[in-house]
Formats: sequence, structure tokens, C-alpha cells
Amino acid sequence: MIKKTPETIAINDQLQIVRLQNTKFQAPNGYWLLDGYALHHSELGYVSFDGKNPYQPKGGKATLQSVMDKGGFISFDDMYWVKPMN
Repeated sequence: MIKKTPETIAINDQLQIVRLQNTKFQAPNGYWLLDGYALHHSELGYVSFDGKNPYQPKGGKATLQSVMDKGGFISFDDMYWVKPMN
């Protein structure tokens, strides 16, 4: 079983579920305009699995809350952090 590192625990502790409202993220020929919910860290940005867009699961806020209720992620090694366009 993989155990969380102190760094992973600290990151999980600072994640918040936030609502995106017409938030722009960089795309190859412009930008993605996103709405919905995502996990955000005040310094690192939004959790992303593809390095382009924030992780927004099909279950929305309820699914993100379930992730947080279970202690967050085990590792962030294969994940990215993305920030919106200014």
C-alpha cells in the first residue's frame, strides 16, 4: 500500500473545491472557457490530469467532495497544476 508523504498531506490539506465561472485556460489556438467545480491550491493552481484543464469529474462538486472526504490524493506525481489566464 502506498502511503502519503508529508508533502502530499500538506497539499491535500490546502485543496479547496472552487467554482469556475467563465474561467479561461490556455488552449493551442486560444483558450478554454470553463464553468463548474475544480480543486484549487492557493499557490500551485488547479489539479489537472492532462496539464491543460482542471480536473472536473462527471459527478461535479459531489465527486470532488468525496475525494476530499477520503483524504484527498495519495500522490501528485502523475498530476499537473494549471492556472487560468489573466
